[in-house]
Amino acid sequence: MKSSLFVRFTFEKGLMYFLIFTILVVFAFIFYLFFGQLAKNIKIIAPIGGEEWEVGRTYKISWKARGIDNVGIVLFKGQEPKWIAKNVPAGSGSYEWKIYPGQQYGDDYWVAIFEYPWQKNNKIAYSNGAFAIIYSGVFSCDAVSVQNGWPYVPSDFPKIRKVFITKNTYNG
Repeated sequence: MKSSLFVRFTFEKGLMYFLIFTILVVFAFIFYLFFGQLAKNIKIIAPIGGEEWEVGRTYKISWKARGIDNVGIVLFKGQEPKWIAKNVPAGSGSYEWKIYPGQQYGDDYWVAIFEYPWQKNNKIAYSNGAFAIIYSGVFSCDAVSVQNGWPYVPSDFPKIRKVFITKNTYNG
């Protein structure tokens, strides 16, 4: 009789340990969902570094964001950031950036994406490495002129040096 009572007590004890373990696992999972999975976070996917982006073209800046409504995007080289975009919905996950003529070119450019509007302790992410902004070998305004319906002389026009098209007429 003693042995059957001992076996029953051990089974109940084991069942109690299993129940406590199950409750702890459930609480750990809920804690992970609310504080780990749903915490604010931003990660840049592109540019990752090492790219050469050409002036006059459009490139996709992409990211993954969690728990953030809007982001701001800046380009920087050294200490001075330059705005690329403000108040972009974080859920879109990307922004098409057209690099217009006049953008300085060179190496060592970085992109930063941050929780917008900026406040102390907002989340921020930086591209993994520097990238370059370059000019093509021959830069032409043909595409811009055609796109905007402006009159132009093609850049491959034979024996032409420089042409400026203005609203006014000039002689000389």
